[in-house]
Amino acid sequence: MPAVKRPAGKQPAMSFIGKSYAMISDPASDHLLSWDHDGETFSVRNPERLALEVFPAVFSHASYPSFTRALNAYGFRQVARNKWRHSDFRRGSTAGLDSIQRRRPPSKRAGAAGG
Repeated sequence: MPAVKRPAGKQPAMSFIGKSYAMISDPASDHLLSWDHDGETFSVRNPERLALEVFPAVFSHASYPSFTRALNAYGFRQVARNKWRHSDFRRGSTAGLDSIQRRRPPSKRAGAAGG
């Protein structure tokens, strides 16, 4: 699987975004998931096989629902069944990857609405 290019020096652990980008860009997994022709979306062709065959080597889980929850948490939008996009996540461009941040869930305020 191709690595996402990082500046020389100490290499940080690859993030969910970096791992996902490398996984989607890897031609060896094109039969399971790949970039669409526009380069702005990617499609998952076989979620079950992807989770069983690829996820264990990339993530600490083998769960497609966990992957989709993480995509949502990072601001990806599902544009069709098993088809995803994010404005800063594009084929051939790693420049925007660092700007993709995990959104925090709203905090529960003590004393908020109650009864």
